[in-house]
Amino acid sequence: MEPLQVLVEESAGDPLGMPPQLAQLYGTDLRVRSDLLYANMICSLDGVVALAGPMEVLRGHCSSDRLVMGLLRAAAEAVVIGAGTLRASGRHRWTAEFIDPERKQLYAGWARHPVLAVVSASGELDPSLPAFQERALVLTTQAGAARLGSRLPEGCRVIALGSDRPTARQLLRALRAEGHQRILAEGGPTLLGHFLAEELLEELFLTISPSIAGRRRGDGRLGLVEGAHLLPGQGRWGRLWSLRRQGSCLYARYAFDAPSGQPGPSRIDRSSTASQAGGHRPALALASTSAALERPAPGSRTPPTPGGASGSFPDSHRLSRQRPRDRLEVPARHSLEPGGDRGVGSHRLRQARAGPGMVTQAWEHWRASSIL
Repeated sequence: MEPLQVLVEESAGDPLGMPPQLAQLYGTDLRVRSDLLYANMICSLDGVVALAGPMEVLRGHCSSDRLVMGLLRAAAEAVVIGAGTLRASGRHRWTAEFIDPERKQLYAGWARHPVLAVVSASGELDPSLPAFQERALVLTTQAGAARLGSRLPEGCRVIALGSDRPTARQLLRALRAEGHQRILAEGGPTLLGHFLAEELLEELFLTISPSIAGRRRGDGRLGLVEGAHLLPGQGRWGRLWSLRRQGSCLYARYAFDAPSGQPGPSRIDRSSTASQAGGHRPALALASTSAALERPAPGSRTPPTPGGASGSFPDSHRLSRQRPRDRLEVPARHSLEPGGDRGVGSHRLRQARAGPGMVTQAWEHWRASSIL
């Protein structure tokens, strides 16, 4: 596999100390704060993250997605998913080695083996699934705990969070009480929506597949966020921290600040992050290229799935108004130009004689159109 091309990189957090071979493939050593709630998802250009049928075609030629998923799992102390994701993923195991078997030996002795935390209000889970054959947590209600009883294998634990459906904040507090500080959320879209709506999600790693999935009424295809309304006026605005490229596939990393006046667990303290990293100040790098992006073909991915923790959370949340953060300035002599092939979402990074304002507008338009 060719190394990912680093287009944007703003360093923050603690370096993971990755094996040199993995760091070379990723482009740099991954830096992640020690106390962080972050998510990892994949979506098509039209925003579809879950299909009613097989998800094999969504990844396309984005083979490096397995590498990114592996690294993010390797960094986590816990991986939290909704019960719907668990049911739809069948025989899956939420480890770096399982999702990225090609580099299994590189993860050995370095990668964490995160605890799997499954969110289920009902407790209707299949204890025979491979995910429960190692240590796992089930976060549920009192009724769900009673339904599960002692059916889960040894090493698994059930945590009842009251008689009502648990909120995202209750879930996060329960995981932190268990000693898990660096927590990865892998869906589904409903669980992600509630972490966003309660202003808890701090970072999003988003793989953008250069495909158009399409939708029909009632087809079961889900967007990145389900079960929560964030706009108008109450949206979460991300700041682009990292952007990598493999062919026509993009790997973005967005950070979300807490709303003004609400420090909470989602505040990103960049000054303290820099001091933890040995005084390193975040630095932005943009790598230019004039090569057109490659055309993808079908491939595979372990899905974020329909349902997630659907029905496990209230539908309304008190939100605070959030305004967009810093705008990324692209160097004056580079801009992004849409290509002519809408089917694969091709774009070209070309040399341009344009002022910073025009380039910034071109970049913002291109970035927004890639994830809607």
